[in-house]
Amino acid sequence: MKPGARIALLAALVAVLASLLGLFLCQKKQSVSASGAKSENPAQTSAASASEASASIAAAQKSTAARRPVAGPQNPVAQLLSQIEAALDALEKNGTGSRDANKSALDALRDALRGANPRDAIAAITQFLASGRDAGTGLPFEIGAGGALDNSPTLRVFLIDQLGQIAHATGANSPEDAQIDEISRGVLSTKNSADEWAVSMRNVAWTEQNSAPFLEEKFREMLDYKPWVDQPSAGFLQAFDAAVYAHDISILPQLAALMQTNDVRLQQAAGVALDRLAAADPLDVMNYLNSNPGLFADRPLLRADYFTKTDLSDPAQRQALETYLSRSDVSTAEKTKLLSGLLAPGTFVSDNLLTPLPAPPTDESSTRQQNALNSAINDWLASNRFPDIRSQLQQTQTILQARPQQQ
Repeated sequence: MKPGARIALLAALVAVLASLLGLFLCQKKQSVSASGAKSENPAQTSAASASEASASIAAAQKSTAARRPVAGPQNPVAQLLSQIEAALDALEKNGTGSRDANKSALDALRDALRGANPRDAIAAITQFLASGRDAGTGLPFEIGAGGALDNSPTLRVFLIDQLGQIAHATGANSPEDAQIDEISRGVLSTKNSADEWAVSMRNVAWTEQNSAPFLEEKFREMLDYKPWVDQPSAGFLQAFDAAVYAHDISILPQLAALMQTNDVRLQQAAGVALDRLAAADPLDVMNYLNSNPGLFADRPLLRADYFTKTDLSDPAQRQALETYLSRSDVSTAEKTKLLSGLLAPGTFVSDNLLTPLPAPPTDESSTRQQNALNSAINDWLASNRFPDIRSQLQQTQTILQARPQQQ
């Protein structure tokens, strides 16, 4: 081989070896760099890990948000819930001293709830009530026409009242009635608030026809719960109307006992309930009092008032009244009070939580009552049925005869 060829061949071999050595060194460097990254630069590795964790949290938050109802045209429940939350924020910000601002906030919320689909409004209210959150309004527990609240002391009471008004608006036996009845019974399963109980009892009365036994039981629970009796709220006192609604005559002794307490508010609530119960069920109340002569024996003139509710055109009621007038434990003064009440019967008239306003007497009913009273007194005088009050009967007869005669 010629010298020039040998040199060229050696140069080629050197180039190949250099190329192979470079490739080997490059691969080894990459391997060492990959295996030693953690130990060589821990700060860089930590930053990478934190970045990955943040990405994971963000992904989880995004996933959770995707599962939540998003307020938009396709989710009216979320929109209503957002408005309830806004009202809560406003009440908390205003405080109970800002009554006008709080009432405006509740009025706006009421308009939103009443203008929505009833099912959506019920769903939004239910979700909020389940959260347990609440805020005071500084407003009184105030009943308006038909038993709806004109003002509510808390946001939760306001929302429970709205459930009842939704039930009224949707009509009897609607699917919404069943939902509202279930929600209201849920409130009545835990003694969190007497005001909430009062409005929930009204809701049950509005949504379930045969609710009287249940409401009678719940009202007795309220009377047996000492914290509520010791510090009666306005809603607690209004709940006494449940006794009238349920026609619960057997509760008379418990109401009579409450009239002996030192709390004037309890005395008044029990007294009004008793008077209205006597007006709603005169025969049953008179029979109960005749069978339990000790009840109100220490307040005989008050007892006389309950017998003035009688309708003497009804033979059964007239007989119950005659039994009362024949009793030896009933004094002449008490019987005289009765006769005065029969000449000018009256009862308490107010907006009530469960029961409607009593209908005012018509000319026809007044004439019937007056004629029945006149007929009864004439019979008693003619037969000398009650000699101990004969003079009082004659005076009553004279007053009746002086009145314009009506047919």
